[in-house]
Amino acid sequence: MQSPPSWAFLLDEHMPKRTAAALRAQGYPALRVIDAGLQGQPDVSIFAFARANNRIIITRDVDFLRPNFKPPHPGILLLILPDVPGRAIVDPLLQMLATLQGQDLTNTVHQLTSSGIQRLT
Repeated sequence: MQSPPSWAFLLDEHMPKRTAAALRAQGYPALRVIDAGLQGQPDVSIFAFARANNRIIITRDVDFLRPNFKPPHPGILLLILPDVPGRAIVDPLLQMLATLQGQDLTNTVHQLTSSGIQRLT
């Protein structure tokens, strides 16, 4: 297996704890919003933290598509999988990262749906 790219992630509040553990097991630095002391904070605070700490946001929250979350930023990965419960999101996320491996995610938003991965910006 190739080593993972130098991505670091910030997992939004509603991402399950096992997601961070799975990312770390793959060699990715992963920090949960709750562990960063941002629990209950507005999305703009989470976005500002991610930008300041060069962390790609992983979220299921479509609010991160709003215009106030524009570049520059390290990247946003949006998981739109309504039929996948939170605890089962790990495998689709890891498959998404394998597909995006080697790409620069800076200033981009990628969305994962049941139809696949789309780059939105």
